[in-house]
Amino acid sequence: MIETGSGTHNVAPTGPVRPPGGSPGVGWIVVGLLVLVAALIGGSAGAVAVFREPAAPVALPGEPTVLPQEAARLAACAFARLMVTYHHSDLDGYFEQMRAGSTGEFHDQFVEGAAGLRAAMETAQVSSTVEGEPECLSRSGAGTEYVVVAIVGQRLTNGTAPDGRSQRTTFALTMRKVDDRWLAAAIDKV
Repeated sequence: MIETGSGTHNVAPTGPVRPPGGSPGVGWIVVGLLVLVAALIGGSAGAVAVFREPAAPVALPGEPTVLPQEAARLAACAFARLMVTYHHSDLDGYFEQMRAGSTGEFHDQFVEGAAGLRAAMETAQVSSTVEGEPECLSRSGAGTEYVVVAIVGQRLTNGTAPDGRSQRTTFALTMRKVDDRWLAAAIDKV
């Protein structure tokens, strides 16, 4: 900016701009050193990334590729939604989906207790629906087993409280990969 008698004007310099007493090559030397340092750091990080074995992505035909941790998280979220969606007058589909979505000791316990659980649900006339979207966060794990924390809003009703009540429930779901599916291997209320 140059101030003249008729106002202030933007004027571009016509020659190289140098700090007072500075030599023309010093700026380029500093820039060159910065580029060299960045290349060395980037090269080291690149070398580490090359030697690190990447997680194998997972994808169903026609769907985007998903890393195992994210696939486990998505499966846990879907299973949590399933767990809290049932109606006492139509439990066949619920029990079948719970069996199909579980594995290991949890699956075995669910199958063993299904008759008693069904009788209790029908007698009490319990129903539950999901309120909002479940929040699911990966907590730990690696390879074929991850623990996911799911926070689920649900509306519960029963024979004595047909208007129901809302609540938020938090579960820790251990998801295990069996063949190409992520199944619930353990569920703990948090």
